[in-house]
Amino acid sequence: MLSNSDPASYLFDVKIKIVGNKTMIPAEILVDLEKIEEKTARHTNKILNVCFPYTSRDDIAHSVSTIVDRVKNGEMQTVDITEQALDENMYFGTDSPKMDILIRTSGHTRLSDFMTWQCHDQSMIEFVNVLWPDFNFVSIFWVLFKWGYYKSLILEDTQVMQPNKFANEGSVPNFKHPPFASVSEV
Repeated sequence: MLSNSDPASYLFDVKIKIVGNKTMIPAEILVDLEKIEEKTARHTNKILNVCFPYTSRDDIAHSVSTIVDRVKNGEMQTVDITEQALDENMYFGTDSPKMDILIRTSGHTRLSDFMTWQCHDQSMIEFVNVLWPDFNFVSIFWVLFKWGYYKSLILEDTQVMQPNKFANEGSVPNFKHPPFASVSEV
């Protein structure tokens, strides 16, 4: 159990959030998990999302079901159903920022129904051929180094793709970069 003297969450001011279908968690475990969320709720520096039990399909179904209930109760109109409304009703809610990096350990090059909605917009997806217990500081440093390089390339491309002040404004389409994915052995 997390105590007030727990060095990790308090030293780094980390908010811990359990993300997923909590109805599948046994009641005695859920009580402890909710205490952890309560003790770290005011932390603002970082958010640690613990996805348990979680699947993207369940997250999307939960969002759609919540929206349907809100429309039935008159809290929302059907014209208000947008991509943003789906985002706001996901398990992650509105307090989690956009995902920058999704790291898949184990060497498998698939997402396995994990956070497919959250990593669709400008996220780097890194498939690492290392098992979770062996994923260490050097592994995360390498992933962060590649992410920084990727972000600098996007920034450079964005600046290069700016329309020339003499060119027709509509001549250069504004395309988003697709998510960057790489496979590596650390």
